[in-house]
Amino acid sequence: MNMSLNQLFPKVMLPIPKAILEQDIGPTFHNVWAERYIHYPTEVHQRFGDNTLYRQTTGFHGDLAFNVSIDHEYPPNVILLSIESFRFHDSRYLVGEEDPSNLLKGTNITVTPNFDRWAKRGVSFRNMWSSLPTSRSLESLLFAQVPYDNVVAATAGGREDTKLSGLPQLLSSKGYETFFTTEMKKLAESDMNITRDQWDGPEQRKFSWGVHDDVSFQLVGDLLVNKTKEQSTRMARGDPKKPMFITHYTISSH
Repeated sequence: MNMSLNQLFPKVMLPIPKAILEQDIGPTFHNVWAERYIHYPTEVHQRFGDNTLYRQTTGFHGDLAFNVSIDHEYPPNVILLSIESFRFHDSRYLVGEEDPSNLLKGTNITVTPNFDRWAKRGVSFRNMWSSLPTSRSLESLLFAQVPYDNVVAATAGGREDTKLSGLPQLLSSKGYETFFTTEMKKLAESDMNITRDQWDGPEQRKFSWGVHDDVSFQLVGDLLVNKTKEQSTRMARGDPKKPMFITHYTISSH
């Protein structure tokens, strides 16, 4: 279903077919068409033409659902975890008592206890469309782009000279130190004393795409601990905090 939507949605972003535009149907049709995908009562925006959904969003109206207070003297660290192929109906907390998938209904079973615990503490969304269920979604998460859907070229359409601007650039301009986790095998061998024969041996610490999540999350956790200590040392000297933005992508759940 998700892949079907993924095929449909980029096409929706394209202009209305010329055959329809040439008909004398007036602007009302264009607004009704756009309102199927844009919530006009709450989103303040300017569309780049009558026949497209591309737009600049400048604000929102309506009741405040939640608020995040930021101390500018002590900016928070930001961690973005993208969990490969994570499914809505795996979370007992998200599916609730109704459980449309009928996998957990009538039980207290959850296969995602840690996720459920964090979801209860924070803000979770039960009605959210993912642009792509695998690695190409990173392009949307970080840069608000509709991914280029191609089985060969993958993200950014294979165009290595494409210059995107998104969360990393925004937070970097605010003084953040930005990280995207990679080279996990090298780090695990140097920092966790994992030997090369353990990767493909009985321990199976990796598969063809890279290290398993138990290894990668340990490395990310170590990075957080070490960087937090550095931040504390800086502030103890009277220097401003150097916050960090970490993007980590998992693979074991594929």
